[in-house]
Amino acid sequence: MITSPCGCSKLPSWKQLQCRSSNFRTWPMALWSLIGTMKIWVLLAIPVPAEEIAAPVTTDYGCFRGSEPPCKTRFGCTNGFALHCSMFDYFEGCEGWWKKGIVGGEAWECCQCRGPAPVSTATPTSQPVECWATPEKCPLSNAGSCCLRTAQCPEGYELAGALEICGQRTCGELNDYTWTEINNNSRNCWFGRESVTCQTCVYVADRTTTSRTRTTTSTATVTITVPSTAVWEPVGPVGESACRGRDVNDNSAGHYTVHERWSLESCKELCLQLYPRCKGVEYSPGRCEIWTRPQGIYISKPLGGFTCLRFGWPTEALIPLGVGTACRARSPTDNFQARGGLQSPVLRRSHVFRHRIQPGAL
Repeated sequence: MITSPCGCSKLPSWKQLQCRSSNFRTWPMALWSLIGTMKIWVLLAIPVPAEEIAAPVTTDYGCFRGSEPPCKTRFGCTNGFALHCSMFDYFEGCEGWWKKGIVGGEAWECCQCRGPAPVSTATPTSQPVECWATPEKCPLSNAGSCCLRTAQCPEGYELAGALEICGQRTCGELNDYTWTEINNNSRNCWFGRESVTCQTCVYVADRTTTSRTRTTTSTATVTITVPSTAVWEPVGPVGESACRGRDVNDNSAGHYTVHERWSLESCKELCLQLYPRCKGVEYSPGRCEIWTRPQGIYISKPLGGFTCLRFGWPTEALIPLGVGTACRARSPTDNFQARGGLQSPVLRRSHVFRHRIQPGAL
């Protein structure tokens, strides 16, 4: 118990000095303890954004001979949520999580969808269905057969990111979702099963949007021309890949800028507005990374809930010329610096002339 300094005068004279000396040390300590307690209460009083947890949507399932784990599940999350996975002891299970598969016979990989307060959604209105049987209209179908329909959102909403579910032709019990595409023998599904693409509308009325034409401070309009030959290409499996630079650990913050977007299409649109500086995008619900790394996106890292897309010349149009070969344009000496370069093994587009240069001649 701490004695008041005034109370020391009531003690015998031989105890007053000891009393005052003790209080000189004790009172600051008590005051500091009180301040610390107040800090704790202040921190407890600060509201922390609640994180919602939802069940993942099973988008694909399959068992494979000789693989580890032998049976695999693909998960996806509805809009406003991102997929989080962790390992749990096999015998303890994963209460509060959803089992994705067994790893090594000793552990469960379990996942859950997490996000802030639920996003306001609305069911899109759909247009009449159009079915096609050509590879040009159905690039995601191995059979070249698909059905499409356009979806529209009410005022103040925009069409959110798509969720592709394998082995189904309807969106089932997904609230506020409607299907926009059905592919027979889908390229994105294990065993070539059919797939349905489901989409919803998210509320964005309180956000401003930008157009592809931007105005500078001098009021001059800048028109951005995107080559018709430039295409979007996935870097790794869609919905399971995060963009990386030189290697899987190269995720420098200087490679990209982060923006709030609630659909992959709106994220891609933002990239086109920043072309040619934008080299591609990484998208997860509510988060859009615009990659501006001059060398582009080289590789991706497996990560659930993320999609990585490269934008530019189609890599399928590049063919190898071999190790120890340098790129040149119209002649063996045409190495104009502005054309850039690639490290060997050298790749070229079909319209670049084939001129081999020996290493000693560089």
